[in-house]
Amino acid sequence: MATICHGLCVDLGFSIEDRNKNVRRAGEVAKLFFLQGAIVLVALVSPMREALAKVRKTFFDDDFWEAYCECPSSICQQQNEQ
Repeated sequence: MATICHGLCVDLGFSIEDRNKNVRRAGEVAKLFFLQGAIVLVALVSPMREALAKVRKTFFDDDFWEAYCECPSSICQQQNEQ
């Protein structure tokens, strides 16, 4: 996650608009790796279901799995700062 947050998405914060951009960017990168044959695991803070649904649509149903973990946003922000 640090690579995405501190590289590709370094210009983004924790607003809803920025979180949606982060999900889209991470989804695009995951898709590139997946198309090259890699198994890709991505952990994201995604408050808006629509952003994740857009990424899901770029994969075949059997190629996209979601696991939901509830975590306070303050903890997620702390992890991002490390």
